[in-house]
Amino acid sequence: MNKHIRTYHVNRDSFFYNQYEYCFSWSQKQVRFVRSLESDIMLKKIKQLQSTSVVSWQPELSKFSMEKLEVTRDFLAAKKAAGVDFKMVFFWDNISVYTNDTSIMEIKDLLPELWIRMTRAQVTRPKDTVALSNSAHQYRTYLKSKIFTHDERENLKSWVQSQGQDIRPCKAFEQWLENDHKYTMSGRLIRLYTATHYFIDHNSSTYETMLSLIKPGIIRKTMPIIKKQ
Repeated sequence: MNKHIRTYHVNRDSFFYNQYEYCFSWSQKQVRFVRSLESDIMLKKIKQLQSTSVVSWQPELSKFSMEKLEVTRDFLAAKKAAGVDFKMVFFWDNISVYTNDTSIMEIKDLLPELWIRMTRAQVTRPKDTVALSNSAHQYRTYLKSKIFTHDERENLKSWVQSQGQDIRPCKAFEQWLENDHKYTMSGRLIRLYTATHYFIDHNSSTYETMLSLIKPGIIRKTMPIIKKQ
């Protein structure tokens, strides 16, 4: 394996976006402008960027960087035209290409200076399950992102504490419940909202009903907990 390609495996219950096995990621200056895979649109977007005062702090792309962008765009456009299925995701100067075709790795032949991270999703458990080595509970319920009043949070906190060992909230959820700060340093009331990675483990659908009564619409999904092999 090329030393500029790092390979990682991620144990999951489904492929990336439920359809792709591989993800190739790398950093490249202004790579987000290859999004359209059309040269004219890419050049137009770059000119717009460089002509606006809002982003005047960004240095102009050198001829060298522009040429590299063209190489990336031409490579991905050719793959698309050849019928290779992939999904591009951008974050500033980073690109992730999700696909089932490892030929995306061939971009290294054109741009050998790139450091590419290849991640492979390995389906190691039944879909929509949680695999744990040891658990005293049968189900895991994830919460939706919802805005709470301080009184609503106090009601939820009281309910969680009253259940004892019958449920197990995740650490982040516990910390959110215990945070008593109501105002920012400037005196503004803090807006409270749950995060989508908050969860509780439990043994009965009764707890889902109780959660829904405390905050309607709070449940995102519930999955069975299985023993990790």
